[in-house]
This record gives sequence, structure tokens and C-alpha cells, in this order.
Amino acid sequence: MKFPVITTAPALLLLFLPAFSSAQVIPHAHLRYLSIGKTGAATALAAAASSKDPGGHALFARLMTEVAEGKATLLADQEIIVRSGQRSKVAAVRHFPVPVDFTGPGTAGVILPTDFTTEGCGQTLEAELTISGALIPGVDRQLQDINLAPERKELLSLYPWPVPGLRGTGESGGGLPRLPLIAVQKTATQPLSWTGNTVLLSISPSPTTGLTDGEPMFCYQFIRSGLNGETPAPPDARRTGTEPGERRIHAVTLRLPRQEAAAVMLQTDGDDAALYARLSGMVTAGTATLSGHSAVVCRDGQRSKVESLVNFPVLDWSPQHPNFSYETRNIGEALEVETGGMTAHTTRTEDGRTQVIPVFENHNGVQSTWNIALERQSGLEMVPWHPAASKPDEAGALPEYLEQNLSAEFRIPPSGILCAGTISSSPATQSSEPDAASEGTTDITFVTQTPPPGTAEEGARPQVHLQAFMLSLPAADGVPLAAALKAASGAPLPAERWVQRLLRGEFPCAAQASTVVFPGRRSKMLGVRKVRLQETRPLTLPVTANRPSPVTTQSVSWEQNDCGVILTVEHGGAAADPVTDITWEWDTAPVLAPDEMDSPDAGLEARRYRQKIELRDLKLPRAQPVIADVRASNAREGAPEHGRWHALVLLAR
Repeated sequence: MKFPVITTAPALLLLFLPAFSSAQVIPHAHLRYLSIGKTGAATALAAAASSKDPGGHALFARLMTEVAEGKATLLADQEIIVRSGQRSKVAAVRHFPVPVDFTGPGTAGVILPTDFTTEGCGQTLEAELTISGALIPGVDRQLQDINLAPERKELLSLYPWPVPGLRGTGESGGGLPRLPLIAVQKTATQPLSWTGNTVLLSISPSPTTGLTDGEPMFCYQFIRSGLNGETPAPPDARRTGTEPGERRIHAVTLRLPRQEAAAVMLQTDGDDAALYARLSGMVTAGTATLSGHSAVVCRDGQRSKVESLVNFPVLDWSPQHPNFSYETRNIGEALEVETGGMTAHTTRTEDGRTQVIPVFENHNGVQSTWNIALERQSGLEMVPWHPAASKPDEAGALPEYLEQNLSAEFRIPPSGILCAGTISSSPATQSSEPDAASEGTTDITFVTQTPPPGTAEEGARPQVHLQAFMLSLPAADGVPLAAALKAASGAPLPAERWVQRLLRGEFPCAAQASTVVFPGRRSKMLGVRKVRLQETRPLTLPVTANRPSPVTTQSVSWEQNDCGVILTVEHGGAAADPVTDITWEWDTAPVLAPDEMDSPDAGLEARRYRQKIELRDLKLPRAQPVIADVRASNAREGAPEHGRWHALVLLAR
């Protein structure tokens, strides 16, 4: 007798397994993100000039070896698996309560928070990618188009307010709360990669660089990838291809004494690569410093950003206001890059509407024109806001810090190195010391491209590097020079003789700034100190039911001022001698002298002197310095610039 064959459900499933195994599986990538910190300028400078290591593969291997040797620090190491066409996220954070509103002080002098928010401190990695079905020429792996946003937040400390000094110990006098200082590092970019490849995503200073003295630490962020279950290749794997349409833009800032920087910039012949090599050598020799370096990978037609900041809370309160709140200052450095060289192409759609389409000026397939915005805040100091030295505990402290912004459209030359701008850090806050006029520093910012364009763009628009120098002259020189400029009916005067006298050290360069500008574009270079000055005025309180007669008291208010140098340049044509509109703003805020600290009226306006020079339709010869403006200083008596004259020298290259 034969029994019937019974097919069970598991057996039925086995019949279909070959069909499922032969179906196409959606590919997925195994991503590993690492952030490595190392102190010192040597590695940072080498990374900016890594034409032989454009992807950063050799740099990664060297830094990992130094991590094992204790010479570098592994700051972050995260892994995530992402399916093609989808987004994944991994986070390891601690949510920290942060007070946002306060009330008090009460009878015991205690200030209490009335509202809170939360801040997540830790590491987050978010990625979205598309895996191409085609193989890269010369590479046996599929291209991975990755949209990446790593973020790292760290609670540095809880600072009591007010603080007598940022670098001091600080005490929580007055019952004020402790507020958090949070360091933030973020990168947003879209690298191209494949299994075994290493991509140097970004470089940035440590967030605490703007708050501490000493040699800065730089953070190097990498991404490595595998495909369909393959883990990333070991650090010593060979790179076998190049990234199509991908560049890494570096913004490197070198700092020199102001007088020396003026001489260097006046004597350069326009060879930016040679100038960069010379100043980098000075950093190695210890006669100049590396004050900043940010870099980020950017693709044609896209935008990328890297930022490294400390969220610094500042209480906003006064004896006249019983409630308290605080504002956040971002201290650190941020670099944002996008493809530049776009022109507007206008078309008309079928329904009659006008549509403007941007077209890239990408000659010969070489991308070398970029829109770049660099923001830097550093040198934070907390100063008492009350002018009376006899009342140090009545109030708190307010922040002063240096802010530098460079925003322009640049074309990187075939060398891959462009001197993009300079800015003086002084005299932002002018001291009353006799030798203060000779103090101060200047930051020189270079923009480099890795790999470099390698060839000149055909038909590229000529850009101009416009330099501005404010010479501080004695009255014996300033008066006749002003008369000569007036006799010339405002036309610029040759400045070669004055430049030579400056180089011989006969008078100081009080301030300088420069920027690069394209025809038809506007560029701006800003270097100011954010100063919150107090103004105390008499205040009469009117008669009320509880106040039988008027009462005169003091009203305390603050005004935040941008004290320093701002240079704005607009290029109006493409002629050999550029026609430009130039605005030079110079604004200083002297420190109160000791005998003025108890003054009931701080005299805000009397203690500042401003200059704003506007030059319109100014035709400048190339490589020939000219004097465009001469005027007497309006500095108050006792300030170093009092009684002197200022001559504005312009040099276009």
C-alpha cells in the first residue's frame, strides 16, 4: 500500500528558495566615520598641500599610527549600514538640561531658573547614499554617492556667572546659576567613495581653540566604506582611482605682527604659491603662527560646510531688570563652500513665464571657481560691565571677542593656492599705552584646492586682489600730503615713496585689509572686536502713589559695537585697470583709563573714533600703490593716534 506524499509548509518554502536567491538584492554600504585630533601646525600644513595624497589615504594611515603611539587622539569612531536610496542614523547622546529663563534674586540673593531646554551631548552620524550600478573606470568597485552629516557635542564645563575672567577660576557670587559651555563639531558634505577608499571629509580647529592659549589642536575627519557586507579595507590598502568632480577646499590662516605683515604684502609680486611657501616656512621656524585651518570636501554643483564652535552663554541682565535670560555666542571657526562661477541663463517656459537657470563657468571640465564664506571668532574675554571700580560685585561680566569674516567668489589658480584676504586684528580695542600704536597682528588667509585645477581656464574672468593699508603719519607729513591730494582734485597720488618709508620703519601701518573680487561682484573682509560698551545716564522716576516726589537715579544700558576694520569692494568692469567702488571703515573703542572708572557717565561716543571712507568709480592701476585718501585722526586726546594723520594706500594686483 502506498501512502500519499504530504507536502508541508516548510517544504513548500524550500521550493522557492532558489527563486529568491537569484533575485536582485538592493545593495547597501557599511560606513565607518572617524575623527582624529592632533596638536601642532606641521600636520595641518601638510594636509593643506597634499597634492600627492588628494583623498587623504596616507594622512589617515599616519594619524592612526600616531593614535596607537599616543601622539594623536581618536575623538570619534562610528559605524553605520545604509541601503542604497535610503537614510540611516546612529546616535549616542546624553540629554543635558539647560536653563533658559531665570527670576530673582530673592531674599537670599538666589536666582532661580524658571524654564529649561535640553541639549544632547554625544555623537551622531546620519548618512544617505546611492550606489551606482556602473563600475568606475580603473576600479573594480561600484561608486557610492554619500550624503553625510556627522556631529559631535561635548559638555566642556559649567561656568558660574558672572566670571571675573574666562581663564580665571571664577566664582558663583550673587547666587547666579551655572551655565554650560558646549563644544560642537559638524560637517555636512557629499563625498564619493567605494570599498577600500579613504576620504578626508574635513579639517577644523578644536572648538576650544578660541578659548585657550597655546598650540592649537586640529581635528581630521575621515569616511571609509564597504559594500554588501564587506567591511572597509585596512588603512594600508592602495588607492586605485580618483573621485569624479570632487575637490577639497582649504582655508589656511597665518598670523604675523602687523608691521611685518604689511611689509610682506607690499613686497609680494603676486606669486601666491611662493608667498604661501614663505609664510609656511615662517610657521615652521616659529616666527609666524597658524591661527586657523578649515577644509571640507565639495562636489561640482553642491554646497558643503564644516564648523567647530563653542556655544558660549552670556547672561543678559541689569539691576533695573529683575528677570534674567541669556544669549548664545558662537566662538570658533566655520567654512562654507559651494561651486561658483555661475552665470544666469534666461529662458521662457511654455506658459510664458520667465525662468532663470544658473550655468556653471566650468571651462575644460576643470572646476576652480568657488563661493566661499569663512567665519572666525576667537580671543573671548569677559570684562566687568559696570564702570565703577568701587562696585565690582554689583554686576556681571560681558563678552568681548574678535570676529573675522571673509565672503567672496574666488578662482583658484593652476598652482592650487590663492591669497584670498588679509585683516588686522587691531586696533580693535585701543590702549592708552604710548607704544600701543606699534602693537597688533594681521591674519593672512590662503584658499587652496586639492587636487589643484592644474590648468588655466579659457576665457576666465580676471579677478583683482585689492589691498588697503592705513598709514599713521605725523602731522608734519600728513598736512602737506592732504594738500597735495586736494590739489589733484581727488585723483589718487603715487604712493611708492610712502611705501618705501613704511618699509624703512619711519611710521607704522595702523591697519590693513584685503580681499579678492571678480568683475561684476562684491567682496567683503571684516575683522572687528565685538565690544559691548555700557552707557550710564541719569534717569528720573515720575511721581506715583508710592512716590510723592520725582527720584533721580541711573539708567544702565549696553550697546554692542563692531570695533575694527571692514573693507568692502565692488568690481565694476573687466578693464586692465579695474574700476571699483571701495568702502573702508575703521572704528576703535579705547579702554577706559583707571582714573575714569568711577565716572558716572561713561561717555560712550566720546571714547570712540570712527572713519568711513567711500570711494566711487575709482580707477586703479595694476601693481602700483596709490594714496586715495588723507585725513586727520579724530582720536581723543591721550589715545596713541591723537594728533596724527591717516593716509589710505590702495594696491590692486
